[in-house]
Amino acid sequence: MSRDIEGWFEALEKKASSSGVAETIKPLLSVREFFRVELGLFFLSEYAPGQPATLMRKVLDGYALPGAGNETVVRNVRRRMGPTARGGQWRLRLNDYCKVPAHLRLFELDEGAGPRVVHDSVFRRRGSSTLPEREQAYRDAMSLPVSYKVEAGHDPAAPGMRVRLKRADGSIVRFRIPDWLEEAAPERRLEPKTHRTRRPFPQLTEDDFRQAAKEMDQRLSTSERYRTENFTGRVGRMVFSRTDSEAGCLTDGLGIFTIDGLAHVVGLMNSGKTTFNDVLVKICTDRGLRVGYLVSSVGNALEKVRFFRSLGIDAVPLIGHRSRPAHMERYWDDLLYVPDNGQAPPLPDGNDEVAAFTTDICLLDSLLEPSGPVATPLSMDERPCRDKLRVDTSGKRTPIVDCPLLAVCPAQAAVRRITTAQVWVATPAALLASRAEPASYKTQWVIPAQHELDLLVADEADQVMTQFDKAFMHHEPLTSPDGWSSRIALAWHEGLARTWYRPMADRQGLRYQQYATYHAQALAGLLPLLMKPSAEGHEGAQAGGELLEEITADGPFSGHTLLMRLARALHGITSRVEEQHQSHLWERAEEYFHTHFARLVEAPFGSPPASLKSLVDTMTSGYDTEKSAEEVAQDWLMHHLPEDMSEPGDRLAEFGRVLVAACWSARVTTTVFELSHMQETLRALMAVEDTNNLLAHQPRPELLAVVPEQPMGNMMALQWTPSPKEGRGSLDLLWLRGVGRWLLYHLHDLLACEGVEGPHVLLSSATSYNPLSARYHIDVLPTLILHEPPDCAAAIRESRFYTRPRRRPGHERGIYVSGAGGRGARQAAVRAMTDAVCTPDPGAALSLLEQVLQGCEPERRRALFVVLSTEDAATSAHYMNTRTAVRAVHVVPDRQAPGLYGLNHRRISAFPRTDAQVMAAAEGSAGRGHNMLNNNGVAAIQAIFYLARLHPPAHRSLLPSRDSQRPGYAAPSEAGSVRHPRP
Repeated sequence: MSRDIEGWFEALEKKASSSGVAETIKPLLSVREFFRVELGLFFLSEYAPGQPATLMRKVLDGYALPGAGNETVVRNVRRRMGPTARGGQWRLRLNDYCKVPAHLRLFELDEGAGPRVVHDSVFRRRGSSTLPEREQAYRDAMSLPVSYKVEAGHDPAAPGMRVRLKRADGSIVRFRIPDWLEEAAPERRLEPKTHRTRRPFPQLTEDDFRQAAKEMDQRLSTSERYRTENFTGRVGRMVFSRTDSEAGCLTDGLGIFTIDGLAHVVGLMNSGKTTFNDVLVKICTDRGLRVGYLVSSVGNALEKVRFFRSLGIDAVPLIGHRSRPAHMERYWDDLLYVPDNGQAPPLPDGNDEVAAFTTDICLLDSLLEPSGPVATPLSMDERPCRDKLRVDTSGKRTPIVDCPLLAVCPAQAAVRRITTAQVWVATPAALLASRAEPASYKTQWVIPAQHELDLLVADEADQVMTQFDKAFMHHEPLTSPDGWSSRIALAWHEGLARTWYRPMADRQGLRYQQYATYHAQALAGLLPLLMKPSAEGHEGAQAGGELLEEITADGPFSGHTLLMRLARALHGITSRVEEQHQSHLWERAEEYFHTHFARLVEAPFGSPPASLKSLVDTMTSGYDTEKSAEEVAQDWLMHHLPEDMSEPGDRLAEFGRVLVAACWSARVTTTVFELSHMQETLRALMAVEDTNNLLAHQPRPELLAVVPEQPMGNMMALQWTPSPKEGRGSLDLLWLRGVGRWLLYHLHDLLACEGVEGPHVLLSSATSYNPLSARYHIDVLPTLILHEPPDCAAAIRESRFYTRPRRRPGHERGIYVSGAGGRGARQAAVRAMTDAVCTPDPGAALSLLEQVLQGCEPERRRALFVVLSTEDAATSAHYMNTRTAVRAVHVVPDRQAPGLYGLNHRRISAFPRTDAQVMAAAEGSAGRGHNMLNNNGVAAIQAIFYLARLHPPAHRSLLPSRDSQRPGYAAPSEAGSVRHPRP
């Protein structure tokens, strides 16, 4: 955390300890939690008097405002309350606070209220003679800004100095800095700002854009790579419309374009959005503005840096620390890539403007003393760039120094330019997750962007919003085909086989095996319980039947959720919301939960309560038991019924199932967390495929302190989605941490309530304004609309779409590509569709593919096969190459090895240089035709075949796929549909 959120109560904490108050409070809640709770109640009493205490979370998240002009107070309170303000913690802490002796509390529940906090409970201030200075401390905590934790920088190690470094394996490395090295000066760092007024954005006209385009063409005329860009012609083809929100109409022409905080530009493919953005960056940097630019991938970021630097603009990429080696490897691999039967590109001649930022060499490796034939190079986490080197002396407190080679280190080329660069180019992930360096405070790039930048351009803004959402709401299918559980099991066992089971001799390997076994066992126990009520139909649940199905149908659940609902059901509680007249029952249910069940969810693999040991032993037994787990659970419930409560009767069996399902659920979530935590350790033991580490997706505390929680609160839970077919379903993991898209709407004023105005923000996309799409819609009225040029509009009108349903031989029913019949049936359907398109029908001389390609222009006789997944694309390409005369490639995600017929996504522009006739790709992964140009600079693909019917799920955009945003599209209506554009 880059802010000092604890300093405000340190004096109170010391006073409470010295006066003995702390000893009275500690059995009930920690002293700091006590002060945080009172800070929240003090805030409510000042700004929302008479309102229920449960309103607190809504106020802090902005769902309910305490009045205009109080945003600064709300932000200060939210930061300083820390985790106490979380939706799931607030009411629990309030109930603990009510148990503190009354003479120590400043607040008490209103007259007539029960002993517990319910949804409409109101606290009133009563005063206390103990620690009277705390009221002023609370006022200061609300009004004073939360300061940054500024860390003093360290001097570079001096020439001739002996230093030491602790490596990841615990070993100590000592070496001496050469005497001949020049003494380095301390580096310039980014500093936090407590106040900032952003620069006004210039007012621009079409003449400004035309002049800038002319200057860009002149500058690029000597560039071998960019001399044919023709920005003058591209700007001249742009067709602008600006919106008039008051009149409710569009006005032709650019007029005077400016930005005051946030602007939204939309336009279909080939309308010139990227050109508009690039020219705008040129204009802004010429006028002294510092710019940030968001792109979809690191490869695109490096390409954009190369382009800007070719224009003479000082641009630098922001690349994550841990992923840097992989990105550098991809860069050089792509630069020297030679397509099959293609012409080798010229070797780099030293003029590549981005090559300086793609070196990953640690100069200190040459100083390491080898323990064997050669010294083991330092890993990315071991490199002592900053704050890791210690002077090698005998004292206990040895000084910390920085690497003396930072000023010349090739891996630090971008970092050295950060403080003066005109343009920062980053991905959304780097903006939110990568640590900003060099900076005097620990934070992610999104915060320095508020302090330093004047303009932030978000290209493909709908994708940026989607990545922001994913950063705060992680969804991971566990048991669906190719789900997380099957991937980690497959990766583990294949890794064991490749290494002859050597990791089993390591303690960490054994621990991973243990938790992998726990995970498989928990799924095997939980899934039958979830499938059983589903197989009995939904009518029972709607009639008030199975408690387990009722809970899982409500939404996400966890072991804690199931056991708490069980405890309430045993006490006769049926309502979802705690009412005042039932508060005593709710309190008894919570006490019952903490007495019997808490240890089952807090430490599911620890020693269970003595009374539940027989149940856990029966569930996890490796031998046949006399009774089933459900029978033991029923026996336990009968012996531990709450006092004065009637027996469950006919509901005993379903209560027993809930108890067993809760134990398994707690074990599932715990094993997922533990196995994810051990991923990095596992890679040190053996090479395993990346199985998507859940912990790597979690947002940083600095962002959690400002981004609103989900309305349902923050949680890590399971979600069961039953299949329409009986006895099936998918178990998914959800980790909800906040509303990520809120950041996109507030990139321009994220810290405005703290006195720091952020950059002007330009959102640019083709599909970002569609109120019917919850996933892609950005609720900001577009400032400017870019229309497709007239020739592109004409191409759309001339394009044709044909439907050619394919059927299995001897069957009237069409071929359906669906996962409902299982993985094997789906891939068989993909192969049947591929065969139907690539093989002539009985009696025909040409296949459907050959017929279509004959009607294409000679230099554009290539086709794209669109399928539903990467696996489907691989299956289709493999079938064409092995069973037909068609030569094909398939698009593979950048993170995967391409394989025999694969083409990584970042290399699709090389498709025209291969000898393949067909590219198979998952929906949306091929981008647009302009990404694949032939030797004449024209889109190489003219025909597109849809091998499956593309039905977007309800949460997806109701607009057609991205392929539809360019000339020659008509929505497919049957499997095997063909698109035949004629631009």
